[in-house]
Amino acid sequence: MVFAVSFNLNGIASIASAVFMVVYLFVLLSHFRLAEEVGGRRSIIAVGLGTIAAVFLLLMRYQWSTDRGAFYATWGTLAGSLIVEAIYRGLTKRGIVTRS
Repeated sequence: MVFAVSFNLNGIASIASAVFMVVYLFVLLSHFRLAEEVGGRRSIIAVGLGTIAAVFLLLMRYQWSTDRGAFYATWGTLAGSLIVEAIYRGLTKRGIVTRS
């Protein structure tokens, strides 16, 4: 609701796109790390990682030059999700499991 009141549709779409790209970057990074186990060519995954990272950086530059509010809201959303995750892990006493 806060986003709907604070931003126009372009800003909301830009923030959602940036958050989606961050999620996709982590999916690709996980796939890269687990390529031996789950299958996949690391060279192709690396190209995907580079492409999505470049598009994310271009989107951040675009947000900075056209809508600084969306730029700050994107980083605030990402920071907020990390804070919520840290609180959740603290309350549930769950840790990050490292798999070999």
